[in-house]
Amino acid sequence: MMNGYNKTVTITRLASVNGKKSYSTTVYSGLACYIERASIETVNALGGVEGYKVFTCIFDEVIDLKSIDKVVDQNSIEYKVYSVEDFDDNIDVPSHTEAVLRRKVT
Repeated sequence: MMNGYNKTVTITRLASVNGKKSYSTTVYSGLACYIERASIETVNALGGVEGYKVFTCIFDEVIDLKSIDKVVDQNSIEYKVYSVEDFDDNIDVPSHTEAVLRRKVT
């Protein structure tokens, strides 16, 4: 893995079942990634996200990740995907997906 990894995650997608929305569709399970607190520049670019902690997440391949997907790590810590950027067939860096995640402060 390009950056090493520090988390193993399951990704679920919001779906409507019988008119009720829930995170019932598992997109990935046991996927390795690297998650760290986002830089102050990233937080400021988002205009601050009051009530949330913001994180940067890197997957070592291009994956099917969408805003609002839920990412749950091996310690049952839940994050919501805020934004996603894929780097595919890029000559400067290996193919990968980067995401900004947020976690509600409790």
